[in-house]
Amino acid sequence: MTVEDLDEEDAQLVRMVKTLRAQLHGQPIDPRIVAALDLFGSEDGSYEREGATYSVDNGGLDVSVSWGPDPDRADRILYLMGDTLLFVAKGDGEEVEERLSIHDAVANPFQLVELSESLNS
Repeated sequence: MTVEDLDEEDAQLVRMVKTLRAQLHGQPIDPRIVAALDLFGSEDGSYEREGATYSVDNGGLDVSVSWGPDPDRADRILYLMGDTLLFVAKGDGEEVEERLSIHDAVANPFQLVELSESLNS
């Protein structure tokens, strides 16, 4: 699928994600976030990389990354769904969520540095 195959709203979102990805060069961003941004707008499928599972659905507009100490039951999940990055961490009976819109990340890429720190804590 190419950007030209999408409706205007989805095509604009893919372009925005690609713009954000280009702004991150040299920034200390977690590689799982970078990979999710790279996979956004790509073909549907599932991939294994460096201990994480990457899934692309909905014509490339939904990307999820899951990982954790137990490969059969991930306790960390990063979603890139439309214009939202959502990080979910589960453990000890608790669930913590952090959200970041792509619009906000484009306006202030440092927010992705902060999200990267959360992914690694």
